[in-house]
Amino acid sequence: VVGHLGIARLGLGLGHRGVAARHRGGALAGVELYHGGTSSNNINARQTRIAPSREGAKAKYAMSAREMTHDDIDRVQRDFVEAAQRARDLGFDIVYVYGAHGYLMTQFLSSVHNRRTDSYGGSIVGRARFQLETMERVRMAIGEDCAVATRMCIDGRDGTKGVHIDEMLEFIALAMNSPMTVSLVGRTTTGSSSSLPPPWVTTASSGLNPSTCSASFERKPTGMRSGK
Repeated sequence: VVGHLGIARLGLGLGHRGVAARHRGGALAGVELYHGGTSSNNINARQTRIAPSREGAKAKYAMSAREMTHDDIDRVQRDFVEAAQRARDLGFDIVYVYGAHGYLMTQFLSSVHNRRTDSYGGSIVGRARFQLETMERVRMAIGEDCAVATRMCIDGRDGTKGVHIDEMLEFIALAMNSPMTVSLVGRTTTGSSSSLPPPWVTTASSGLNPSTCSASFERKPTGMRSGK
């Protein structure tokens, strides 16, 4: 993203110094990896944005977006994997496959933004496929070296349209069936957050307030580095 420091630019010196400083303070170091999709600021690059579907893409800077092909989807997933591997090699303890705030993964989950007719669209199972596949590919690539987490919008009434709490709880249930998920965190529209007690799926399905707008869950490997 133009104007942002990408993980590809985090050289050994800058990256290691930043991570080492956090470890010296007793903290874990985390990095958020995301693709903006139709929110990408390409005003300088002038490359056509990519999106789940062209019909659901909003024009920005006098430019719309094109629908992602399966090759595009594979390339973006590989980019996430390569970025996660760089983050691991730099010593980060937590790698976020970031899916909140209306970025590409939220766009795939949205029935308004995602109007695809293939296996990456349609029902929530299809619309969830891109994010779940990306999370799993990252997990497989970095293994037990660090935690893999994600964050997602679960109520888009004040932001990304087409994201509804009932369907997003279905998404969480799908994710919980993989080795990825062990914890769930709710965030209210006012910005305060609170951990939800286990069992996470049962609690989430019965206890989440409709005002909750985002959720975060992660896979915590047994060998995760502690702060140094």
